[in-house]
Amino acid sequence: MFYDSENRAVKLACKKAEKNIDQSIVSFEDSKKVDISAWWRKGPYNDYCVDTHSGRIVLEHLDEDCELGIKENIGEFRCYYFYKYNPQGDYLDIFDNADAISGDLSVAIGTLRRSKKWENVYNFSTGVLYIERFYIKPAFRGKKLGYLIFPVLVDIFSKRKDSIVTIIPAPLNDMVKDLGREKETIKGTLEYQLVLTKMQRFIKKFGFKQLGNSEVWAAAVMNKGMAT
Repeated sequence: MFYDSENRAVKLACKKAEKNIDQSIVSFEDSKKVDISAWWRKGPYNDYCVDTHSGRIVLEHLDEDCELGIKENIGEFRCYYFYKYNPQGDYLDIFDNADAISGDLSVAIGTLRRSKKWENVYNFSTGVLYIERFYIKPAFRGKKLGYLIFPVLVDIFSKRKDSIVTIIPAPLNDMVKDLGREKETIKGTLEYQLVLTKMQRFIKKFGFKQLGNSEVWAAAVMNKGMAT
């Protein structure tokens, strides 16, 4: 596990979450698509360099006979795992791959690479996981489910390797979806700042640290636990 499981706040949250999903199973429905042309294209963006995972977080309730019953979509996820080495062992510049996908990705990877405090961890790591989206529907919030689901997502999609996990807390799009309002009426408001602060407190409990004054946060997943 990449976080301190003895953290009192995390332990209490997990106990509450377990009560809320008693007689239920949580699963990820990964809709990962493989671009066949990536197997021979020579560009920086191909499946040798990055795995893209996105899909739904599903809660399946069990009946009295422990058979799967009602299935509910409780959230969404999307993340990218960047390999620093290809199958031949050659070093890959993952920034080029990140820049080819999106601006936020290039900011996250670029900021991480430039951080002097994270230089040794970055050089030692075998890859970087960027979590672009981790969303729990409003009806399922307040049950602490995120404390159970988030570390599992990191564990699975970081390939259980010596990796760095990055994230840019940015609740704007989720708030637009939840509230049905325009971005201009939300961004910069006290309401937005409160949600952003709540997101930052959540990831802090899992050992994430802000990279300087940037909007990028990072945590290390190493065999011997957190390394910062």
